[in-house]
Amino acid sequence: MTNQSEKKKRKFNIVPMTVIIAIICIVIAAVIVVYLLTVGKLNWVSFDYSDDELGISANPLTVEEIIDINLTDSDDDSIQSDDTAGSDLQAGPELSDFVNIVIFGLSGDSIYDTDRSDTIIICTIDKYNNQLKFTSILRDTKAEIDGYSAQKINAAYRYGGALLAIKTLNKNFNLSLRDYVTFDFDQVESIVDYVGGVDIELSQEEAASLSRDGYYVSAGVNHLDGKTAVKYSRTRSIDSDVYRSERQRKVIGEIFKKVQKMSLTEKIAFITNYIEAVETSLSLTDVIELAGLPLDEYEVFNNVVPDTDKDKDIWGGIDANGEWVWTYDLQYAGKRINNIIYTKQSTKSSEEASVENIPQTEEVSQAEDITQTENISQTD
Repeated sequence: MTNQSEKKKRKFNIVPMTVIIAIICIVIAAVIVVYLLTVGKLNWVSFDYSDDELGISANPLTVEEIIDINLTDSDDDSIQSDDTAGSDLQAGPELSDFVNIVIFGLSGDSIYDTDRSDTIIICTIDKYNNQLKFTSILRDTKAEIDGYSAQKINAAYRYGGALLAIKTLNKNFNLSLRDYVTFDFDQVESIVDYVGGVDIELSQEEAASLSRDGYYVSAGVNHLDGKTAVKYSRTRSIDSDVYRSERQRKVIGEIFKKVQKMSLTEKIAFITNYIEAVETSLSLTDVIELAGLPLDEYEVFNNVVPDTDKDKDIWGGIDANGEWVWTYDLQYAGKRINNIIYTKQSTKSSEEASVENIPQTEEVSQAEDITQTENISQTD
């Protein structure tokens, strides 16, 4: 009887101890964020704008409507994420199950230099399906920008900062994006070195491009330091900006994996070191919630817009204004982005989202080379 009683007591005490530890972690996270806000290191921006100011439709698509579109779009089944999307969502996800954060990467001297956004990635944290989805919008996408002529979508950030950039994404693709994180891409070198380097698989062409000035890497998986990782992520002379965008996603993804594996103490040190290089609209509550998610256990999926296998009417070349741009059916692309956000992604859909599906004709490549000197901060 005594042994059984002791076992029951020990078993009973496990639950409250787990709860206490969880509460302590939340409190510590809250204290960290409050401290960073107080000392001014966290560049938090009040982003309390109306739907109209953010370019969100007065009648945005609901999750159910998006699912119905995916399942009944009989003229082109490429918009479906996988064959089981409908059955996977029968339980009924809610909007709160999906957290969308637009990641803007600038290449100015700091986040305070309003420049074009070299990187535009919609990061979706899908808590319903335990998936982390990165959707890159190619910066040369031609889009309507309020108050300006139609031009490259990355110009919106230069004209009106994060607000106009998000409004441009919402209006052109019929999205409901509200939050963002802006980071100085020039800090990536230091960040990569801080996390101990990143493992990147290189093609023969990429390895040859990086093997200069006494530095040598070979095709296959290589452990890159910060300087080489930045050089890799900015390389496009061997192919195009489409592949450069893919390289940036890979580097950011590898950094993310390294940070997720850090202990709480290591994460605190990391945040303290680099928080000044980041500006965000995320609230204290948002940060605490995201910090508590087991994101390292989520499946990671990469997508690119436009994609020849999934988007329509794609054309790349020099427009009437002399700019090299991508044009395509933005309304249809918007449906696909909503699909990515609100439905379960499959391994097949992720593989199909490869840069291999972007048209890379000889004429397009030559046209892009002509405009390498345009006034956007770019490095080969």
